[in-house]
Amino acid sequence: MMSSEVRSDVPVALPAQCGTAAAGGLREALLRAGGAGAVRVDASAVASLGQAVLQLLLAARRTAEAGGLPFDIGSPSTALSDTLARCGLTNTLASLPARSVAA
Repeated sequence: MMSSEVRSDVPVALPAQCGTAAAGGLREALLRAGGAGAVRVDASAVASLGQAVLQLLLAARRTAEAGGLPFDIGSPSTALSDTLARCGLTNTLASLPARSVAA
């Protein structure tokens, strides 16, 4: 498998510091994950979550939902969970199962 390929069973790993500097690379990884059939995120290492990455996660979830793809943030760290709760986004970024999209 080439390094640019993404398998849907391999989650996009968020770094400890999820700030603006991390956003560009994460955007590309999330796009590739959606193209592979699922958006799965490993958030176990997150120590801080900034606005740019939060917006990326929201956009990735909306895009997955529109395409009928599963979306999952697995192993959310305490820092991620606390940030989502403070922003009132815990349910908004909840896991989304796969569904079929009406044509």
